[in-house]
Amino acid sequence: MNQPNSESKRMMNENPELASNWKGRVLMQVTCESTEKPILKLDNIPEGPQQESRGLLKLRQFSIIAEVGQAINLPAAKAYKVKLLLGGTELLTDLPRSHKGTYCRFSHRFEQQTI
Repeated sequence: MNQPNSESKRMMNENPELASNWKGRVLMQVTCESTEKPILKLDNIPEGPQQESRGLLKLRQFSIIAEVGQAINLPAAKAYKVKLLLGGTELLTDLPRSHKGTYCRFSHRFEQQTI
């Protein structure tokens, strides 16, 4: 939706469950940071929001198309594969088309499938 102030865009931003039923896209950027003492933080979710969300949880089918373009700043200079896990569905790329140093170029598109 390229209209900056469209009503549909505002509704989807304010109600993510509506956007999930639309042809949405998930754009993701993953970064890593070097640290001597990594932190794992766990937090309990209060019971109130848990009970509210139970009514929204129902089994749904989703139609997905995924694409892996490139991976940069990888931990070692070698060819990697990328694995996407969506629920019980696993998508795995082939080896990259090219790689140099800590960069891998994939241009791998997974065909549309229903999960």
